[in-house]
Amino acid sequence: SPSQLQNDLIAAAFNWGDAAVNESRSEYNLEVFYRFPIFPLVDTTLSYQYIINPALDLGIDHASVFSLRIRTTF
Repeated sequence: SPSQLQNDLIAAAFNWGDAAVNESRSEYNLEVFYRFPIFPLVDTTLSYQYIINPALDLGIDHASVFSLRIRTTF
């Protein structure tokens, strides 16, 4: 029944990581996601991450990652 579905959720986060590998650099990440129910106990999350200065790839300055996650609870 629709009354068992959880509410939608939208969020953003900014992260910083100090790489532990020699000759690497600090990495920054901005993530935005939207989670919504598709069935009772099943949520889907659409996510976008923008990575600044990927720590282990000195050849690029930024990267983008899109993801789709399906989560269930019981």
